[in-house]
Amino acid sequence: MDRSNSSKRTVEAPREGDPWVDVRILKETLDCPVCFDHFGAEIYQCSVGHFICSSCRDKILDKKCPTCSIKTSFKRCFGMEHVVQSVAFPCSNAKYGCREGHAYCQKERHEQVCPYAPCFCPAPDCSFVGPVPELLDHLTIYHMSPCTDLPDSGEASVRLQPGIHVLSPSSRSTDYFFLLNMYLEPFGHAISVVCVQPKVTKPKFTCSMNYNCCVTGYCESSSCQIKSSTLSDGLPKDYDLILPEGKVSSDRNVVMLRITIHEASSVSRSCAQGKGLTSAPITLFPSCSDDDADILCRSCAQRKGPTSAQKLRFPNYSSDDDDYMPLNFELRCAYMRSQCCISRQFQDDDKDASLYTGDGSIDIKGRPATRHSTGNWRACFFILGTECCERLAYYGIAKNLVTYLKSKLHQGNLEAARNVTTWQGTCYLTPLIGAILADSYWGKYWTIAVFSSIYFIGLVVLTLSASLPALQPPSCLGSVCPEASLLQNGTFFLGLYMISLGTGGIKPCVSSFGADQFDNSDPTERVKQGSFFNWFYLSINIGSFISGTVIVWIQDNSGWGIGFAIPTVFMALAIASFFSASNMYRFQKPGGSPLTRVCQVVVAAFRKLHAEAPHDASLLYEVNGQLSAIEGSRKLEHTSELEFLDKAAIISSADAKSDLCTNPWRLCTVTQVEELKILVRMFPVFATTIIFNAVYAQNSSMFIEQGMVLDKQVGSFKVPPASLSTFDVISVIIWVPLYDRVVIPIARKFTGREKGFSELQRIGIGLVLSIVAMVSAALVEMKRLEIAMSEGLTHEKVAVPMSILWQIPQYFFVGAAEVFTNIGQLEFFYDQAPDAMRSLCAAFALVTVSAGSYLSSIILTLVAYITTQGGDPGWIPDNLNEGHLDRFFWLIAGISFVNLLLYIVCAMRYRYKNV
Repeated sequence: MDRSNSSKRTVEAPREGDPWVDVRILKETLDCPVCFDHFGAEIYQCSVGHFICSSCRDKILDKKCPTCSIKTSFKRCFGMEHVVQSVAFPCSNAKYGCREGHAYCQKERHEQVCPYAPCFCPAPDCSFVGPVPELLDHLTIYHMSPCTDLPDSGEASVRLQPGIHVLSPSSRSTDYFFLLNMYLEPFGHAISVVCVQPKVTKPKFTCSMNYNCCVTGYCESSSCQIKSSTLSDGLPKDYDLILPEGKVSSDRNVVMLRITIHEASSVSRSCAQGKGLTSAPITLFPSCSDDDADILCRSCAQRKGPTSAQKLRFPNYSSDDDDYMPLNFELRCAYMRSQCCISRQFQDDDKDASLYTGDGSIDIKGRPATRHSTGNWRACFFILGTECCERLAYYGIAKNLVTYLKSKLHQGNLEAARNVTTWQGTCYLTPLIGAILADSYWGKYWTIAVFSSIYFIGLVVLTLSASLPALQPPSCLGSVCPEASLLQNGTFFLGLYMISLGTGGIKPCVSSFGADQFDNSDPTERVKQGSFFNWFYLSINIGSFISGTVIVWIQDNSGWGIGFAIPTVFMALAIASFFSASNMYRFQKPGGSPLTRVCQVVVAAFRKLHAEAPHDASLLYEVNGQLSAIEGSRKLEHTSELEFLDKAAIISSADAKSDLCTNPWRLCTVTQVEELKILVRMFPVFATTIIFNAVYAQNSSMFIEQGMVLDKQVGSFKVPPASLSTFDVISVIIWVPLYDRVVIPIARKFTGREKGFSELQRIGIGLVLSIVAMVSAALVEMKRLEIAMSEGLTHEKVAVPMSILWQIPQYFFVGAAEVFTNIGQLEFFYDQAPDAMRSLCAAFALVTVSAGSYLSSIILTLVAYITTQGGDPGWIPDNLNEGHLDRFFWLIAGISFVNLLLYIVCAMRYRYKNV
């Protein structure tokens, strides 16, 4: 048969020791040519050999074959029946776990009732699809949705918050589970319940929900049939219970609900009549005012018409039957009408509010920011331009700094490498200063403005140092190179460390300031906000790419004065670009010092050192409402870890009798305590990613020194060693779309996660790739030393005849590791950080780069001290042909491997935050 026909099916079966065989067969061969239904139990054949199903044969009156039009008699073909019954097809849900195979005619019937049919994650922007058990794990583990086990009695008390709440049968049924969904409407709390199961059939469960508030005295109940759904269309749009605004407790975000679920056969069908206000039972109690019953809406009755009678409960009324009496329909419509009026009032308010952003941002004059004239892409284009120019200026200095120190300031290999890594470490330590100032006092805009000015002054000083002869040491005379004077060194390093201070103040603020230009409360702008980070990352790499190619080449061939002047000009352009759009920006007010809150928790805990924490966490101090006492921060749920810190939230008798509740140095909220707990939990992850940045620091130090003793001639072009780090940038540019388009979809099939890997898994993969990078560098160095020995160049300070292009793999692996670890680290510190500490935690991610650079300097110093004992040249002498740089790379690889094992232990024990 023709193998190119798209309608052919491949049937797979065991090959050895089995009578089955794999064949390809036309699909239409298995279907009746008359009615096109699948062949069933009886198949008939005409005298020519055409097949027909039994149903069509009975309908033929002229005894002519519909295929060949020959008058014939049809005889049953047992051979064809056997063939059709032998053709086995796998279930289309096989990828979700179904292992059953079925005859072709039974395939569709099975798939209609297959328990492995997929269900869909209801979370916005989540595309997870899988069977019920996997979806249950996905919701409770990945989305960390609260989950309550439903006992066999079907009764449970549930603490609901806005969002979804999982009800899992105690039997851990693989066929279904329940979802409670609560969302806030203008008229109150709307609650719905749905049964998640693959076979969407008639309702088989009924539900009764009861709410009783001891604070307001309000009670409400409702009974309904539970709809079954695969959630392919999301959560149900209607609701089963409504709790009016003002009738619940002061905490609008928590509702305690008593819920009972039974199979439909065990309850009277009259208990469930539908959904929504038009049919859900309405129960009024004495706490409701008489005015609520005085508003009648006949227009509402005319539109909707009467429905089934409702009942109104009066505790003081009694009858022979029960304590219920029929509720006048007009009263029910009056209630609906009052809620409609409230809804219209909110809509009018929303119409006015639509002119302004919903996240509380302001413009440069302190007025509420308007949507049409501030923020959005019109402002972000200037921020992206600022970041591109600033990164070009930074990398224009950093990528070739070790060459300048060696060739112009006459420093040795070890001293130059140590100075470079120390400076880079400082550049990633100063972000703590910028983050604290931005979050606590100045705000992001003015922090960027102040530190940009410092940055520019530092570049000017550095350019003068490289341009004026008086600020440079004399040139070398043969092998004699005069040392730089105190003034020359002081001027150069003054400019260099002003740059480190400037970039540290800018770096933690620019990305978040750009994200602030999009209103997170608006769905359209929220999508654009996600796109902004992609463009932001691209602008960084564009600046880095230009620096590593064009500017490095200019520095090596046209002079260091012009090579440093170009980054200075681009920094001036960055400042001009940033300030030119000041009237377009949206601003967020600083919310207070996170370090102060941390100190308050520690002090308050030590003040109550001997106090005993209550067993019930609800007795710890917390404010009411959706937001916590910390401005702009959501509440955090209490955790049982680090119980000593819980002492800060204990309400003592002295606190209850005085105004000490207003003093956070004596009494802190649960959310404030949990902030410190989160920081403590994140510290092991923070510590184990430092080694990765020690590997990354070799890009601008030992990798370049290794390249300086390799053959830099490629054809007619001489490659500067620092330019080879461009392959790190190219690797990042390749890996970012590759990870997003290829790696994530493949990983998602195995992990069931929307992102493919969790942040911790992604960091771990990057740590593995960093080890591979160091192994690659060690192998290249071993080969280089072997060539140097064979060519007799061991004691000569010259390059060996081995192409510098052999360094490309190690740069490429470092770039790949950067995509996994650095971006995963940024995501981790942002997602797990408390709402009011995200800038500080983003700075922590940058501090790991600083710590890695310092650690690299310490390792270099220790290696030099230990390996030069006894007069030996050491592993890293000025003449690398006499040294063993390969042993240094193997040492870093070994340290990285031990660090990887520690990281795995920390990642497995980490507990994600719960808001």
